Amino acid sequence: MKTKSTTFASLIISAIVLSLSTAVATAASFNILHSFNGSDGNEPEWLLTAKDGTLWGVTFIGGDGTVGNGVLYKIDGNGVFTIIHKFAGSPDGALPGRLIQAADGTIYGLTSSGGSLSAGTVYHIDLAGNYSVIHSFNTSTEGSGPNFLLEGSTGFFYGTTSTNGIPDPDCPNNKAHGTFFRMDAAGNVTPLHTFCESIDGSIPNSVVEASDGFFYGTCKQDGPFGLGFGLGTFWKSDAVGNVALLHVFGPKTLNGAEPTEPNGIVQAVDGLFYGVANGGGLDSEGAIFRADASG
Repeated sequence: MKTKSTTFASLIISAIVLSLSTAVATAASFNILHSFNGSDGNEPEWLLTAKDGTLWGVTFIGGDGTVGNGVLYKIDGNGVFTIIHKFAGSPDGALPGRLIQAADGTIYGLTSSGGSLSAGTVYHIDLAGNYSVIHSFNTSTEGSGPNFLLEGSTGFFYGTTSTNGIPDPDCPNNKAHGTFFRMDAAGNVTPLHTFCESIDGSIPNSVVEASDGFFYGTCKQDGPFGLGFGLGTFWKSDAVGNVALLHVFGPKTLNGAEPTEPNGIVQAVDGLFYGVANGGGLDSEGAIFRADASG
């Protein structure tokens, strides 16, 4: 049986929650800023808030009706939508993805396909909207399908390609399964490491420069696991590409179930690394995981 004081406290708490909910509902509103029609893009994929307050984004396809190779656009503070570039496939790339803004205000972006060598591109845009392709990837030396880019503390950019690269003689069948690379502001790319599915994983897909000066990243698939392959890896590299394997995700018990297919990682203020995994977990529907610098 509830006492009067308990009931009164419950009423006070309910009133506070209701007041806060009403305030939030009053303060916030939902608005559609733009609806895509195919000719201006299809399947929006990425959104970046620039330092001047504008929003920049890409659509994975579209730009030519419901097909096309993707669109780069921006939205100003008044909600005005402007197409900056429609991708043609060659030489500018196709299927755009990640966008970042560098310290000097320049916006850099990736396309996972197309370009003069059909393996993806890096492009940049100044805030006036001037667009330039600065690099087209070479499948056999640099990898193909660039999927991640960050600006490092020294002014270089670091990123990953999802497949290919210089074949590794230690990899079965002399294969290559993605790269970790460095790039200067002019677009000159230096491959730092080529991944092998049976050694350190395949489909590298995220990198973070940590507070200890090393780079930590994930591969979405593979890695050595018993007599077979794992289901993704967590790795560490210095600035010149010496990669160390820290953890292999696999079908083993870890607090009930191991996450699989890691797909992004960040370092938090506590110094630990937090990531998301597309598969595994207690219900086999994905998980959020935490790791220290030793994996």
